[in-house]
Amino acid sequence: MSGIASLLADPDRGETALFRPQGVGPQMALRVLRVEPAQGEDAVLVAAVAALPVISAGDSFELGGAVLIVLSAEKDAAGKAWRAVCAR
Repeated sequence: MSGIASLLADPDRGETALFRPQGVGPQMALRVLRVEPAQGEDAVLVAAVAALPVISAGDSFELGGAVLIVLSAEKDAAGKAWRAVCAR
């Protein structure tokens, strides 16, 4: 299991979110990590590229009743994880 997969699977670190592309269409459950946002960022989520090959601005994640809209997303240097900057 890769490092990101281990973190996402850890019940104390990762959590299940519902992902919806462009806010419409079928939802998909996947594991994400909430990470500390940089100054000026509202919320940041990390998701495995293997579970979610594409993330685009306007997609959304639902966590604990809150909906987070993706503003931007980029892959890490290894191409294994997304860092998605979201707005509440």
